[in-house]
Amino acid sequence: MQFTGRLKDTSSTKTPNYVVLLDRPVLGPSCRFGRRFGSHNILKIKLPKNIINKSNNRLLEFFMQPFVIHDDIFRRFYAKDHNIFLFRTNEVFSDCLVTTPTSPSASSGLMSLMDFFNWHNPLEYNSKQVFAHSF
Repeated sequence: MQFTGRLKDTSSTKTPNYVVLLDRPVLGPSCRFGRRFGSHNILKIKLPKNIINKSNNRLLEFFMQPFVIHDDIFRRFYAKDHNIFLFRTNEVFSDCLVTTPTSPSASSGLMSLMDFFNWHNPLEYNSKQVFAHSF
């Protein structure tokens, strides 16, 4: 299954006001993240060209915030071809605050965004790289 949504600008002024409209889940191609974490933990949001092409679209600011869907916290981890991909983290939403759980049992097998990045591309595998700078 693929879980997707679309970004929509609901503002009537120059300042954007975005909402994410969730689509029905559909069958789609498999991916490494969906196989490892379950497709319900990955959300793909389509960005319309008219929003991307606006000057002052404030998309970076919008996608820096956590997304709460049914008390689950999703964070962005990748962007490609006018799509933003979000990952469901082990963070907890309560009393209008997003917090990291203090005990592993509270996370239900999920991981933090940093643990997700370390699983996907561990920094220790790239620690011996040398960067050449030309001045």
